Amino acid sequence: MRDFLNKIPESRGKLESTIRKFKGAPVYIIELKVFGTACGCIGMLADLRGLQTEDIEVYDKQFVAILSEISRDLGLKPHLIYARTLPGSFEVVAFTARELCSRCKSDLAGFEKPRPDLIILSKA
Repeated sequence: MRDFLNKIPESRGKLESTIRKFKGAPVYIIELKVFGTACGCIGMLADLRGLQTEDIEVYDKQFVAILSEISRDLGLKPHLIYARTLPGSFEVVAFTARELCSRCKSDLAGFEKPRPDLIILSKA
């Protein structure tokens, strides 16, 4: 268990430094959390500062690659990777990689954009 817990801060640092390298500007990963929801989904959420929606458009492949890699390092197999924006702005405030429960997998299967504040980066 301690090995898993040690991976979380390491993964936070890896995500932050990788994004900074390809963006070439300060980006801060405030927190990296591993979560489980009441419905049965599990995943990883990175709260961040320093990205705008235009960065998502330019670097979407790089974001998917690093978020997929970190998810695998934490033992997750995400079905859905997305960015969340601050409503009414162009500021990206979080990345989520989510392994969907069976109910959410069927609920989200037909949606490209389930909420206006989400930018879908990858859907399996």
